[in-house]
Amino acid sequence: MSDIQTKSAGWLGAERRGRLIQEYGIFLAFILLVVILSFSNEYFLTAGNISNVLLQTSINGILAIGMTFVILTRGIDLSVGSVVALAGMVSASFVTTSATAGIGGGPYPVVLALAIGILVGVCTG
Repeated sequence: MSDIQTKSAGWLGAERRGRLIQEYGIFLAFILLVVILSFSNEYFLTAGNISNVLLQTSINGILAIGMTFVILTRGIDLSVGSVVALAGMVSASFVTTSATAGIGGGPYPVVLALAIGILVGVCTG
């Protein structure tokens, strides 16, 4: 006879439980946070609030997509935040100063922000 000992795994083995927490911990924490906040505030899961949160975080999502491409091509550029701030500041200034002339809105601020980003990118390499 051989004396083979097997591990008793219980509900989930310790290794598997640790791996699940490591892989899905942030997602589980997010779900837990949403559940807690939805019980503490009746307006948390309303369509208006979800729309507002998505609108407020959209710029960070767009920047994250751009930074993903930068990192995937093995280039690290720490000036992205500065360029975004510069482009936003100049575009906002353009909108406020040219609003009286009637040309402050529409596609002009977006085109200006893109032009600033391209200009800084060409200058810095």
